[in-house]
Amino acid sequence: MKSNHRILFGSVPYLNATPLVSALEELSGERVLLAPPAELHEAMAKNQVSIALLPAVSYLEDPQLKIIPGSGIISHGPVQSVLAFHRGPSINLANSESIYLDPNSKTSHQLLKIILKQKYQRELNEINWSPNFEKAHSYLIIGDQALLHRQINPYFTDLGTEWDKLTGVPFVYACWMSKTEVEPETLSYLHSAKLMGKKNLAKISAEQEMIDPAIAFEYLSKSIQYHMGGPELIGLKLFLDWVAEIKEEAYDTSLKFITEARRADAVNL
Repeated sequence: MKSNHRILFGSVPYLNATPLVSALEELSGERVLLAPPAELHEAMAKNQVSIALLPAVSYLEDPQLKIIPGSGIISHGPVQSVLAFHRGPSINLANSESIYLDPNSKTSHQLLKIILKQKYQRELNEINWSPNFEKAHSYLIIGDQALLHRQINPYFTDLGTEWDKLTGVPFVYACWMSKTEVEPETLSYLHSAKLMGKKNLAKISAEQEMIDPAIAFEYLSKSIQYHMGGPELIGLKLFLDWVAEIKEEAYDTSLKFITEARRADAVNL
């Protein structure tokens, strides 16, 4: 790939994204940029990446983004890797006076605030959003670090479980997005990579060295889902609407989908 060529694919670097991206480089011949959610959003904003597995909140923050349906990082129940940890057994989301937010994920920030407001009827402006991890009553950790930290601190609230109890619909943490039309061949890479990844969950679990392979396999095969269809889009729309309400921003929360470049050309003919 030429150095001045914009990177085609970008993804978050977490274990839960591996089944969607592990085969992409082989299938497409393109390098996949791996970066934390905030950095990936910035890369897309600067047009350094064409297609990215972006966190849900990115969709609101960049009105040029459109959704590529079919695949995402999703949970319908416990997610295991988006957790609000507590300092002890008597502390929970209902009574935490101070909360620290993981700086790596705006989507998880908003998910936590929605749960606090909609389920626990907490007044968000009365909570001390502490910048000090050590002094906060509760602290939000996401991704691989959450999987590791749950082995140290057994007192936590799983935000996937909380969302499921609150809404009954799946939660979409991230999905493929782009600003421009996408070639059908590129869409086929995304779809094929997902199918290959799902078939290779045992191999992916065995090759990672972060946690016990059996725990990794249970996480990837049960906690994380990868298909984004109707129920998932309903959950995504509900989340976006609630984020707009909480932030008091006039976001366009309608779901806009990417078009296939060649199909659009054929229609014009």
